[in-house]
Amino acid sequence: MSGKTPSKTLYGHIFFLAVALVIFTVLFIKGLTAAGLTGTHGTFTVKECSRESTSHRSTAQHDDDCAGTFRSDDGKAVDNEASLGSLDTEYDPGAKLATQGHDDSKVLSALSGATSTTAS
Repeated sequence: MSGKTPSKTLYGHIFFLAVALVIFTVLFIKGLTAAGLTGTHGTFTVKECSRESTSHRSTAQHDDDCAGTFRSDDGKAVDNEASLGSLDTEYDPGAKLATQGHDDSKVLSALSGATSTTAS
């Protein structure tokens, strides 16, 4: 006998399932947004970008964060304080990117760390 009571084992399984569900939900929502299935379709115009560099042992990684303006395709939504985070490329000012705005969704903004997500 392992010495664990059935209730401790049950609580462990419930905790594991809850964590797995949260992780699945986060990845699912981020995937839908990147695929352009959620959010507001529009264009992000870059004002400026900054590069964050991190290194681990011999590997360096660069993430670019950009500030700019988001304008929905229908022209109804404009966000002059929009941001894109964790980009692989540093864009020049004035560059236009197809994006999904999600300023109205606090969940999507928190998951991506920005107010817009690049459309794949």
